[in-house]
Amino acid sequence: VVGLIRLVVEGLDAIPTDGPAKKAWALTCVGMLFDNVAGYAVPLPLQPVWLVVRPIVRQLVLAAASGAVEQILTLTRAAVPAPEKPA
Repeated sequence: VVGLIRLVVEGLDAIPTDGPAKKAWALTCVGMLFDNVAGYAVPLPLQPVWLVVRPIVRQLVLAAASGAVEQILTLTRAAVPAPEKPA
């Protein structure tokens, strides 16, 4: 999972836009992924409970993803040397 997040962060880093827009785009993608996949991970008898706790869990997932993007972005930038300026 960390390797996948690292690839996503490297891809986001290559997009020519400012940092907050990149982060917003990444969190939108995480939210869409959660909306499409999370319901299938909950057993059918727990669906009524899931309907109640789903918004809270979604916010927790988005908060964790936000922190993960920040940390992995820092690690990725530290591991890749800065491009040299032309003379």
